[in-house]
Amino acid sequence: MSYGIHYSGHPAVLEGYCDSNWISEADDLYATTGRCCVDHGEEIGTPERTAFSINALVANFVGAASPRRSIVMHGWVRPPADCVKLDVDASFDADTLCGTVGAVIRDHVGDFIAATAWKLDVVQDVLSMEAHALRIGLELAALTGCHRVAVCSDNMEVVQAMNEDGQNYSTAAAIFDDCSSLAADFAKISFRHCPREANMVANELAALAKNTPPSSWFRSPPPCIVPLLLKDVDLIVNE
Repeated sequence: MSYGIHYSGHPAVLEGYCDSNWISEADDLYATTGRCCVDHGEEIGTPERTAFSINALVANFVGAASPRRSIVMHGWVRPPADCVKLDVDASFDADTLCGTVGAVIRDHVGDFIAATAWKLDVVQDVLSMEAHALRIGLELAALTGCHRVAVCSDNMEVVQAMNEDGQNYSTAAAIFDDCSSLAADFAKISFRHCPREANMVANELAALAKNTPPSSWFRSPPPCIVPLLLKDVDLIVNE
């Protein structure tokens, strides 16, 4: 049984629950879905992951019932089923030469795996900051044991450099070299550009790092990004 949100084209079809019934009490719901998993010999999902999937289903159900509904465009794009998705982003203050980075890893149905938020001092420029975001994201993916990764950044220079085996002659050249070395250890890896609208979770993590010490999260996301995680798997929005 999968607790993720599956995409089935237009019109959007919500899938993900089988052999289970809607029950009003949350404890009963978790117990029932847990028994279904055991009966099928599959691993029971965490309560947090189950709650996330239920919230996403409800959001799409409510959106579909609205007369002002529309399909989400230019949003988060899920990776291939055999990969995880790594989204990275950075912010940079030219006056202080300081910056922050955010990175988040999700599976092919949008379930949260891990995230990190860091603040770095004395960085030369914006591109160096974006390259550091990629480096830290790749280190996070390696730490979590991910072997097949689809990487997305909203910085085109970062994507171009990595698609050219890290060749770059800017101030960020040494950082791209580090990124290339890290990338070589993955069984499968790709680098693609994404619009800012599709990278809001990583952006929020970079903003969080401005006022918090370096932090990482595994399995359970920080509360501030939960609404954005849900929004990314919404198929339908109200205009």
